[in-house]
Amino acid sequence: MQLPPNTAINEALLENVLAMIVCILTKIPVFIIGAPGSLKSLMIKLVRQNLRGSGSNDRYF
Repeated sequence: MQLPPNTAINEALLENVLAMIVCILTKIPVFIIGAPGSLKSLMIKLVRQNLRGSGSNDRYF
């Protein structure tokens, strides 16, 4: 997954990205709830930028 420069890869970001990708692939609705500053918006931005199907830079996505 391509990340913007100076992005901190921490446990909260990895958990949110994993939950979002699993829910997208299995077509399960998900609510991402957390405290302000817990990387929810960044996670959605990263998933949207990387899951572009055949237009993605990574073959997996």
